[in-house]
Amino acid sequence: MARVKGTATVRHIVGTGTKRFVINLSDVYSAIGTAVGVSKLTGDIPDDVPSLDYDGASRNGRAAKVRISYKKTGTTKLSQSNILVAVDKLDTALTDLVGKAYNGGTIVSARFPRRRILR
Repeated sequence: MARVKGTATVRHIVGTGTKRFVINLSDVYSAIGTAVGVSKLTGDIPDDVPSLDYDGASRNGRAAKVRISYKKTGTTKLSQSNILVAVDKLDTALTDLVGKAYNGGTIVSARFPRRRILR
């Protein structure tokens, strides 16, 4: 879920304030980063920011998974992907994501996954 085929995994900072954390994600968040609260980390990791994995972020209540459908350029087929959204962006992310570029296509819809696993 955290990796998209054909893309490199790099460090990102998710969230703001005391809810910030560092995570390794695929490098596809450049166009949707402001809508979901994710930015690429440049430089060293700040001392006060913890590192979490993809499942640990949602388990600790710092981020949530959102399922998006996107249409790749030149095709009519819809592809789907799970992305990570910071908690402070959840109220606006579902509407802000529609129409943005993602992984060589355009996002058509965003929603919470039908089945959620909470551990």
